[in-house]
Amino acid sequence: MTESKRDISKVRYDNEIRPRIHELLPLYSSVGWDAYTQSPEKLYQAVTNSLWCETAWRDDTLAGLVRVVGDDVSIAYVQDLLVVPELQGQGVGTRLLNDALDRFAHVRQFVLITDDDAKTLAFYARSGLGSAESAAVRCLLRG
Repeated sequence: MTESKRDISKVRYDNEIRPRIHELLPLYSSVGWDAYTQSPEKLYQAVTNSLWCETAWRDDTLAGLVRVVGDDVSIAYVQDLLVVPELQGQGVGTRLLNDALDRFAHVRQFVLITDDDAKTLAFYARSGLGSAESAAVRCLLRG
């Protein structure tokens, strides 16, 4: 059994405990999301104020997170989905995303914005998510 397969067997998932700042920063830094780590208090507040959050833990270390904002009726927006690089491609992100899809199955719109990267788009397509253009809608952004 490879080391990464042993690691994945030790991953536990939790949607009740919100991680603390010192747990969030290494995760966000590991994937290069520096815009979040430059303001640790704002990152913590954003995660704490999320409608729903599920975390993946390897031992006592935060290894992944999905957080959703919205109203739990008409809109569920995946703001963040991230997994430490050494566990990417091992099913952790898929589990987090599928748990979010299940939790918000009753919500009319399940939305996320992601990088225009073939690997990332393929990941989301495997979970049944498609581009906004395929639904004849547009995503508009400020800025």
